[in-house]
Amino acid sequence: MKMPRLLGMLAVLALLLAGVSSAKDVAWRKLRSEHFEIYTADSDKTARRVLEHLERVRAAFQMLTNSKTQAARPVRVVLFRGKREYEPFSLPGFSDAYYMSARGRDHIVLSDFAEDAERVLNHEYFHLFSKNAGFDLPVWLEEGLADYFSTLRITAKDVSVGWPIVSHLQYLNSFAGNPAPSSQMFTVTRSNRHQADYRSTLLLYAQGWALTHMTFLSQEMRPKSGEFFQAMRNSGDARQAYREVYGLTPEALDQQLAGYINRRSYQYLKQPAKGLDFAVRVEPQSMEDWEAPLLLAELQTYVRRSEQARASFDALARRFPQVPEIDEAQGYLAILDMDRTRAKDSFREAARKGSANGEVYFRLATLDCDYNAYRPQCRDWINTSLRLDPGNREARRWASGYLLNARKFEEALATMMESAELRAADAPEFFRQFAYAQANLGRIDEARVALKRGLSYAKTPQQIAQLQELEKLVEGSAEYRQQIDNLKTGAVRGVGQRVAGDEAAGDTIDAALEVFLETEGNHVVSGTLQSVECGALKTLVVAATGQVLRLTIEKDVGVTTFRAGATAQTPELLCGAQSPLRVMAGYHRDGAPEGSDGWLRILSFP
Repeated sequence: MKMPRLLGMLAVLALLLAGVSSAKDVAWRKLRSEHFEIYTADSDKTARRVLEHLERVRAAFQMLTNSKTQAARPVRVVLFRGKREYEPFSLPGFSDAYYMSARGRDHIVLSDFAEDAERVLNHEYFHLFSKNAGFDLPVWLEEGLADYFSTLRITAKDVSVGWPIVSHLQYLNSFAGNPAPSSQMFTVTRSNRHQADYRSTLLLYAQGWALTHMTFLSQEMRPKSGEFFQAMRNSGDARQAYREVYGLTPEALDQQLAGYINRRSYQYLKQPAKGLDFAVRVEPQSMEDWEAPLLLAELQTYVRRSEQARASFDALARRFPQVPEIDEAQGYLAILDMDRTRAKDSFREAARKGSANGEVYFRLATLDCDYNAYRPQCRDWINTSLRLDPGNREARRWASGYLLNARKFEEALATMMESAELRAADAPEFFRQFAYAQANLGRIDEARVALKRGLSYAKTPQQIAQLQELEKLVEGSAEYRQQIDNLKTGAVRGVGQRVAGDEAAGDTIDAALEVFLETEGNHVVSGTLQSVECGALKTLVVAATGQVLRLTIEKDVGVTTFRAGATAQTPELLCGAQSPLRVMAGYHRDGAPEGSDGWLRILSFP
């Protein structure tokens, strides 16, 4: 009699175990709107709500910030069905959502879309929006604005942001949440923020929001908040920005914030806006068998569960050997493991299988190419990267720098000019590269204009110094090219009268210069003769733009000398300091004695 009962219990147990198995192996689906796509095991109804919300939030953020964002591919959302499913793919700490970039693509990961989930989603999407808009803000302001915009509310008539966050105010007014000095909060960076303990992290979010709210919405500070925001985008130095825009020292700022936290009421921003509650078109998408498992493995990579991710990738690679996306993901894991060889091999394999991800070819270029040695293969990779993803600013900067180093100046200019948008933060470096290319092509006026524009955007001492240094080199280049032109035309002598018969000499000089400059290891510089050192070998000390050269006269090897465009005998140069005299010197570096920059071969005087 006991046997049937035992079999019945086993049958129930089997059914329960089957239920656990099916819950683990959930069926994922994929839906798509204009700018977003979502992967979820939740219902289609919930997925549609998320996509509709994000499309409206995107439009509202663009209107409120007067900024446009355009990603090459849709933002990917991963929506779990609760904390239990989310936990194996969550970041350490207390976040129910996060933003990440994987394989050159933006992702927002959500534990669910239940109560208060809209504010969490708004917060994470602001991080993504800020990155694509090029705000480049320090951590405290980035997090403060993310919370500020997280309270976004859209109606048929208006849009509002900046609603007070009660939990932040309660924490800041508690004993545990006593605000830290603002100057301490300003030192938090993306590299050190995760070293903080739980209390410090809570304080960063709460105090960052309060300071942001005071700056952008308080009656005293709001009128200059736009000027402050621009100052932060330019320099990132909060102490300097508060001092210059508001006249506040760190101590005065802390005192003002303490009073603001204890207020009884707070303002929020409401702005008339019709049409932001628009209908959103959402369509289901077909999905390959490998897509959801690969996506989950990539999340494990991001949250530093590398061993689990590696095992998942290996299993997927065996099952789907011709899928380049799996090789791409393995390449990124290798980068996190700091294994360059494995990363290169993975990206090469992805490219061989026909990857359509521009980031793959950019990574190949940066990992396998010497920035100072031109290879056609490297140029092909970066061309493919920019063709697949024209908006990749990092790849475009790398490409233009690579071509400039290879002295392919016209190609570099073409690459730079193909950029659809130039952001203020990128402008100093863009115009520095642009001026360098133009100067090397002999277009001195264009180089000068570019440098002037670059300096108008430059904010940091380093940017200003780099542009000013290039400005000196360009002016030195202009003088040098003028001397070349004088030599080529025979130049003028004395009071400006051309000496008869110099035309033929000019042709001879022109040919000699061209031959000299085409020989590897030969260089020409324009500068001022400072002194002559007389030792075993006579050495000329020439001060050129940005450098001082010591050029040695080799025994039994003549120095070709020009004066006012005509060949002349090399003068007898006295030892010691010289009266400043403009010269152009051609020299050969190879085999120069120790302490010398080269063998003097050409010397030209005005």
